[in-house]
Amino acid sequence: MCGVYYACTVRMIGAALLNRLFMNQTLNISSTAYVGADVDIAANVHIGPGAAVYGPCRLESGVRIDANATIAAPPVLSNEQQEAPGICVIGENVIVGAGAVIFPGITVNAGAVIAPATLVQRNVPPLAHVSGNPACIVG
Repeated sequence: MCGVYYACTVRMIGAALLNRLFMNQTLNISSTAYVGADVDIAANVHIGPGAAVYGPCRLESGVRIDANATIAAPPVLSNEQQEAPGICVIGENVIVGAGAVIFPGITVNAGAVIAPATLVQRNVPPLAHVSGNPACIVG
């Protein structure tokens, strides 16, 4: 089924995301990673073991998502909330550390580094290094 665990990565991505991928892209998606159906993936992206990327989300070129990180996990909407957050954007050459969590609708701008086990609830500026729960800029 499209949008679930990619045991045979190249074939599943080719079938599920052909309209969003170019044939000469280098992708490294672990067989134990989860990639949702509404995720756009650019070239040279690495998604580590146990990582989960839910949609709507866009991963730009050179993104590295380490083991057990979670990107744009589906929100639990209360009765007061009628609308889900917007698209999550992970900019070019961003590194997301192991076990980090990035909330839906967040933009992590180009060159940012998210430390392991960081909880990102706000947009991250370009080239920032963030760490902690909640995330704070440390460099």
